[in-house]
Amino acid sequence: MLPGYEEALTKYSVGRDLLSALLIHRELLLQELERLSRIPQHVTGIIVDFDYRRSLSITLSLVKISLDLHDLVEQINKQAAVCGMPPVHVANLGVN
Repeated sequence: MLPGYEEALTKYSVGRDLLSALLIHRELLLQELERLSRIPQHVTGIIVDFDYRRSLSITLSLVKISLDLHDLVEQINKQAAVCGMPPVHVANLGVN
């Protein structure tokens, strides 16, 4: 085996697992944000109450996750080059 192969393969595998978990977490946050935007808590006259703080918190979390995804993909692909595994390509990370 090549030097560092096993370590790179382990890091690659762990990175892919983390990527999967991060993408699932991102999807759940997007669903919650969509739910918040569609179901106002209550309507009084023409003013719709919207949970602004929660939506802002979700939005900021999504920004952080996007940055984390970018960094994680770079790390996974570095390990992929060492151990000969296929690189990861993530498309369409924008908020739907």
